[in-house]
Amino acid sequence: MSARVLVVGACGRMGERVCAALEAHKALQLGAALEAPGHPELGRKLAAGVVLGADPAAALASAEVAVVFATPDATLAVVGEAAKQGVPCVIGTTGFGGEQRRAIEHAAARIPV
Repeated sequence: MSARVLVVGACGRMGERVCAALEAHKALQLGAALEAPGHPELGRKLAAGVVLGADPAAALASAEVAVVFATPDATLAVVGEAAKQGVPCVIGTTGFGGEQRRAIEHAAARIPV
């Protein structure tokens, strides 16, 4: 059985690459995909059973791990919800300030980050 991966920022440059890599990997599969509310691609089917959405809580419920390439604020929102749901996160986002890094450290006390 393949591990289900949530890709946050799925339509961005890095998100598209992560999605493509998942297609080629037997032990991993795209389980959910997120973009910002209002993104023009919302609702697009990205894989069997996966439609691009904007609800982090719903997307995390369909995933065993999240890979995040988003804005710092969007990343914090996803990581905060992931900590509530117990979903580990791989964060590729850059540009965090000190307070934002502390929020990630706080989440890392509850989930692997």
